[in-house]
Order: sequence, then C-alpha cells, then structure tokens
Amino acid sequence: MKVYQPTMPVALSKLKAGDLYYTIDGDKSVLAMRVEEEASDHPYFVRLQGEKPFQLEDGERRLDTIVQPATDLECRIVGSGITVTHPLQDLIPGSLVFGNGLSGIIIRNHQQKSAYNLVTGKGLAGASILPCACYGSWKLVRKVDKPEKPVDDYHLEDVFTFPKSS
Repeated sequence: MKVYQPTMPVALSKLKAGDLYYTIDGDKSVLAMRVEEEASDHPYFVRLQGEKPFQLEDGERRLDTIVQPATDLECRIVGSGITVTHPLQDLIPGSLVFGNGLSGIIIRNHQQKSAYNLVTGKGLAGASILPCACYGSWKLVRKVDKPEKPVDDYHLEDVFTFPKSS
C-alpha cells in the first residue's frame, strides 16, 4: 500500500502566491490560497471554506502562522462554461474564469470583486481577462492510488467542491 506523505508544515511566509494550504479557522481546518495584488508583493490570503469564503484578507500579520501546504490537490472543472463579456462585478465569488490565456478565481474585496490568477496568485486587471469563459462549478481532488494495482491505477477523492452542496 502506498502511504501519502504530506509536505511538512511551514510558515505562511514560505508559500508563494497561488499556493493552496490548510489553515485553522476557529476550530476547523480549512483550505486557503495565498494571493498578492497585481502591482505589489503585499501578502493576502483567501479562504475557500469557513465563515468568509472568497473574501480577500490581509496576510501581513499572519506570515508567521504555521500552515500545511496542499500540494496534493488538483483542480477539475465540472460542467460547461458561459461566455462573459460584462464586468467581473456580476460574477459569483469563487467562480473560475478563463480568457486571453489567463485563468483566475473571483474574490470579494469589500464591495468590489476581482480576479486572481490561479497559477501566480497575482491580481488580474479585469479588462485583461475579458471576454472570458466563466465556470460556476469546480472541485479540488486528490489522486489516490488503488492498493495492489499498477502504478497508473488510481481514483480521485473529492476534497472540496464549489459551490458547496447543501
């Protein structure tokens, strides 16, 4: 049997923008992503779960917080996208957008909404990604090897689904 060996916990400051990690929110472990503004390296983060999902939060005072990198997760699109030509303000926080060779996730920052690059974690100028395809349903999965099977035989374990089903 193959035993999954997670990466060692690290300080949030060691993660790069765009990295997913687990952090504590109240008494629960939740998924989060480190992000940065387009024109600066100021650290922010966004929780994908918990009380304030997809809300941009300042990460400067949390840089010494120990977190668990989520390097074992992959993003899978569910369903089909819709073409969007209007401002990102009309999209639901947590939606994924793909346009002009860029991919982003919609994040709420107070009353505004912005797209953050899924690869680099940097903020995207809204006009740089429009027109785009918008996906309102996606999931993060983990590949799990099947015991006593060939190396390439695995199944996908759902870790996080957006939107959260009730």
